[in-house]
Amino acid sequence: DLVYAMLNANAALGDTGALFNATAITTAGGHANLGSAVLASAGLKTGIQYMGKQYLLDGKKKIPLNIPPAFLICGQTLGFTARELMQSSMIVITGTTDTVRGSANVLQNACQIVVEERVGATGCVDPSSGTATTGSDTAWYLAAAPNGRTIAVSYRRGTGRSPQLRSFVMDQGQWGIGWDINLDIEAHVQDWRGLVKGNA
Repeated sequence: DLVYAMLNANAALGDTGALFNATAITTAGGHANLGSAVLASAGLKTGIQYMGKQYLLDGKKKIPLNIPPAFLICGQTLGFTARELMQSSMIVITGTTDTVRGSANVLQNACQIVVEERVGATGCVDPSSGTATTGSDTAWYLAAAPNGRTIAVSYRRGTGRSPQLRSFVMDQGQWGIGWDINLDIEAHVQDWRGLVKGNA
């Protein structure tokens, strides 16, 4: 919920730009990682290009990052479309607009599909603030691999990355067993360059 609430909220980062925006990178707060295309072959290819064209600016020198997407994230409504795009082995051409074209699906297995309704219209609640965030049935996201420095999830040292559980027997007129559960976890955006949002 922490991570998906961040995607839904699209809050401003330290550079004053929203996590996802279409402003040029050369402009203050510009991330150029927000598109308007629906989840289809052309839009997905454009999103992959957005991510692949990200760069670091060292003075006036541009350093290409060539970041590949590792995950395609969408809500349940787009789940079957995502699977058709990424898991089909061939392209079916209908109509007469494409006369010469290969039959290979260049998007096949380009990245792992994550169908998660927390980014869909159902949304989720940010556990740190209690604020409800609403996603979209038409929005989709591309995310780089975890080592691509996108959104980091951190755990308190010594917890083994799992909840600490303590059980007890109720007394003083109460019957039953209870549990105390403690999970120390935090999430934050490390870098926007490994994230793309489509159909904003």
